[in-house]
Amino acid sequence: MNVAWVVGAWVVGLAVLLGSGIAEACPQCATRAGGGVSQVVILGALILLPYAVVSVVLRAIKSELAREAAEKEGP
Repeated sequence: MNVAWVVGAWVVGLAVLLGSGIAEACPQCATRAGGGVSQVVILGALILLPYAVVSVVLRAIKSELAREAAEKEGP
């Protein structure tokens, strides 16, 4: 397994754990008036985050499958 891939997985995992506090407050903040532009940006980021995570995971799976297929073919 590639070291960069492992480090990336740890970074994503830590980001998810550290960002969970923001996600828990989302419904309360989204209904509050006067939040300004930052409220819209955070709400948009929370809505788009699952799609970004899924795309990263799918790319990692596809690249790993391609690498394994290349190793099976041999030189």
